[in-house]
Amino acid sequence: MAKISVIVPIYNVEEYVLGCLKSVAAQTFKDFECICVDDGSTDNSGKIADDFAFSDKRFTVIHQKNGGLSDARNTGMKNAKGEWIYFLDSDDYLHPQALEILFVTALKYGIGVVSCCAKNTTDKYKEIHENIDLTNCKISIIKNALKVFLTKRALKTGACFRLYKKTLIQKIPFIKGIHFEDIPFTTQLMNEIDQIVLVDAPLYYYYKNPNSIMRSNFTKEKIASYDKIIRYLAEYFKRISPDKFAFVQKYLFNQRVKMMLNQCIRKQKDKQKQLELFDHAQKVVQALYSEGLISYDGLKLKHKITLWFLLRNQTRLALKWKRLVK
Repeated sequence: MAKISVIVPIYNVEEYVLGCLKSVAAQTFKDFECICVDDGSTDNSGKIADDFAFSDKRFTVIHQKNGGLSDARNTGMKNAKGEWIYFLDSDDYLHPQALEILFVTALKYGIGVVSCCAKNTTDKYKEIHENIDLTNCKISIIKNALKVFLTKRALKTGACFRLYKKTLIQKIPFIKGIHFEDIPFTTQLMNEIDQIVLVDAPLYYYYKNPNSIMRSNFTKEKIASYDKIIRYLAEYFKRISPDKFAFVQKYLFNQRVKMMLNQCIRKQKDKQKQLELFDHAQKVVQALYSEGLISYDGLKLKHKITLWFLLRNQTRLALKWKRLVK
């Protein structure tokens, strides 16, 4: 049985997926399985994965109807046989020592979640020959993981930057049908672990794909996702950790609403569409505020003013103010 299960969701990435899988095959740590979940691709992505798996038996491919990134990751977790889990997006790739460094660090410190740094790149996969000496890498043991995650920048939201003990995440599925699915997953994880290890080494290569959801226009569907995430996590914290609700509201819910409103401007250049987004966001914000799920707490004055306008049905003034101060 493999020690590590690498889970790679695949959807219409025929231009990138081969490089992604090559980076997994090139790992210096050999005791892994790679579960490729073809999430209903309509291009050649699934066939490329099938051909690769035929030549390397450590790779398996599961084909399923399109259900989104969360559904594909959940499928991978259900089929994972390894004691440890690693998520890898199919347009990104790994340093050849990634799994080895993360696994050795996990065993050395006896901690079930080990995080690494990511390197942004505009280059597609090519063989990496740079050697990383683990003895020269800064290792940090971070306690109070949730507090650090929400108040510092040391821990990223992305699920792909960590090696996980499977038992720690088996009961934290990714939410289907939303954008930004890493937010609820990582927030719950940070609440349920005591500490995390951070290896200061660029083991994950994050390809800046121009077609990525993260770089596409902001939409009403993305506003709805923020709404669902806040409601989901509010229910979770009220049920599991009610003493932390006010803290999470201040540092997560309120900040995500601020980010949502910023993205209505920054990721949508059409001014009429900006107004339409603000009209939609106003309804969401008013409902969240009336239910006590968001507040002014922790916001800078300029963001408090935007929220104040929206809560008083002054959408156009809120938009003008947001455009002015950004």
